[in-house]
Amino acid sequence: MLRLSVRRSSRISSHPTSPPAAVSPAAPQAGDNPDAVKTQALRKIRQLRDQLAKEEQPERLRALQRTQTGVALFASDAGNALMASRNYPAARTQYELAVAAQPERARSQVGLARSNLALGDRTEAVRVLERARAAGVSAADLRDASRNAPEFETLAGDAKFKALMSDASDAAPAN
Repeated sequence: MLRLSVRRSSRISSHPTSPPAAVSPAAPQAGDNPDAVKTQALRKIRQLRDQLAKEEQPERLRALQRTQTGVALFASDAGNALMASRNYPAARTQYELAVAAQPERARSQVGLARSNLALGDRTEAVRVLERARAAGVSAADLRDASRNAPEFETLAGDAKFKALMSDASDAAPAN
C-alpha cells in the first residue's frame, strides 16, 4: 500500500517575514470584491496575450496557446454552468473573461450575448455580436453557436441581428 504524508514546516520561505505564496496579497482571497477579481483576471489575460504576441520559441508558443485556450474554455464552461443556474451576472463575467482570452471563439461571444439578453440588455447583446463579427467570427459560426439558445428569440425581429446572422454579412464583417 502506498502511503502519502505531508509534513508541515513552520518555515515556508527563506525570509522569515515573507508571506507564504498561498497568502500573497496579490492573490484573490475568498470574499474579495468580484470587480477587483475580474480586473485582476483581465490583467492576467492581457499579459498572456502580450506574451503570445512576442513569443518566438515554437515550444513556448505552443504552451502559451494551450494556456490561452484552457483559460477561454474554463471561463466559457463556468459561464455555461452559471447560465444554467440562472446566475446571469456571474455568467456574464465568465463569458467576458473567455472573450478576452480568445475573441475569435464564437461560443464565448454567443454566451456573452446570451447573458446580456438574459439580463435584459438587448443593445449590448447586439454590440457583442458585432464585435464577434469584427473579430472574424463568421455568420455561420454565430448561427451554429446560438442554435437552441432561447434568449435569442427576443432578437428575432431585430434588423441588426438578422444582418449579423446572414451569410451576406460574411463578405464584410460588421465594425
